[in-house]
Amino acid sequence: MLAPVFMVGLPVPDLIDVLLTLIPTSQATRLAMNGLMMGEALFPDAWLSFLVIAAWGAVAYALLLWRLSRREA
Repeated sequence: MLAPVFMVGLPVPDLIDVLLTLIPTSQATRLAMNGLMMGEALFPDAWLSFLVIAAWGAVAYALLLWRLSRREA
């Protein structure tokens, strides 16, 4: 999960770039890099970063609820 953080912003093939957009750690890095820049954003579409992070969070909570509902007391 940490390897994508170091690949953000590097010239990589299109397939790898698409895969990086689906990983929340790379999206968090994009948001952090945009936050460090004054006045202009390095990466456009910040809404996509928030959407990917929220989607991963929703899936994680859904899996947690599913796992807890199947657990016996």
